[in-house]
Amino acid sequence: MCHEISSLLESYTGADIKLLCKEAAMRPIRTIINKLETTVLDSGPKSSMNIHTSGNPNIQGLMSKHPITKENVLKSLKCTKPSSSSKLCVQYQTWSNSYGSL
Repeated sequence: MCHEISSLLESYTGADIKLLCKEAAMRPIRTIINKLETTVLDSGPKSSMNIHTSGNPNIQGLMSKHPITKENVLKSLKCTKPSSSSKLCVQYQTWSNSYGSL
C-alpha cells in the first residue's frame, strides 16, 4: 500500500504530505462526528447537554471501528494537490546536482 501511495506523491513537498495525512485522518473523524450528532438528535435535547453520560455512544469504540484506510488516503489525494510544480522540482534537482545539498 505504501509503495502505491508514494508513487502518487511525486511532486508533493513534506508540508503537502503532512496536509494529506491530516485530511486522511479527518475522514473517519467526520464519520464519527456525524454518528454522534445523529445519536444526540435522536436522543432528544436533554442528552445533548450530557454527551459524556453512559447512555451515549462509546467514542473509543467508534474510533476503533473507523480506522484510517487506504481509501481515505486516496480520496484525500483528490482534494489535496501539490503546492510545487514539477518544473520547480527539476530546477531544485539541477541545483542540487550542481552545488550539492546543505
